Amino acid sequence: VANAIAAIRNGADQIECTVNGIGARAGNCSMEEVVMALRTRKDFFAFDTAIRTEEIYRTSKLLQSITGVNVQPNKAIVGDNAFAHEAGIHQHGVLQTPLTYEIMTPESVGVPKSQLVLGKHSGRHAFKKRLEELGVDLHALHPAVHEEPEVAVEHPAGELQDLLHRVVGVPPLAGELPHLCERGHAHVEVVEPEG
Repeated sequence: VANAIAAIRNGADQIECTVNGIGARAGNCSMEEVVMALRTRKDFFAFDTAIRTEEIYRTSKLLQSITGVNVQPNKAIVGDNAFAHEAGIHQHGVLQTPLTYEIMTPESVGVPKSQLVLGKHSGRHAFKKRLEELGVDLHALHPAVHEEPEVAVEHPAGELQDLLHRVVGVPPLAGELPHLCERGHAHVEVVEPEG
C-alpha cells in the first residue's frame, strides 16, 4: 500500500491492486486501503479515484463468499473488527465524537455502523448504550447502574448474563444475550485431515 501511494505521488496514474489484497503467494496491494487512504487524506495527496467507496464492504464480503478466503478480523477497512471498539475509553470517545478513533465513517465504506463490543475492557457508557438498544428503560433500572458505574468494567464478557440479571433486576431475554458479547469469544473448529 505504501509503495502504491508513493508511486501515485511520484507520477503514476495507475496502480495494480485487488479487493482484499487477494492474490498469489503473499497477495497484492489492497485496493480498499489505497482508495481510502487517498479519500480520507485528499487534502494531503490531492488524488482520488472513481471508486464508489460505499460498495467496498459489500464487495469484500462477496469476494470472500465466492473464494472461501476470509480476511482476518483486524484487517483495515473491511475486517470484522475495523469499526469495533471494546476498550471503555474508545467506546466513550466513539459515542461522543466518532472521528476521535475512526478516521473514516463506517458508512463511507458500506459498513452499517460502528460496534461497541461489551467485554472486560468496556465501561459504563457502552453498557448503558447497549441496554438502551435492547429497549431497557434506564430510569427503571436497578440503582446499581447509577450508584456503581464501574460495575460493567469489573466483569468479563462471560459474566454479562449474571451482570444484567443483577443490574437490571430481571433475567434478560435469552435471545438477546449473544448479541451483547458476540465478539468476546473465539470459535475454533478442529477438522481432521482427509484420508
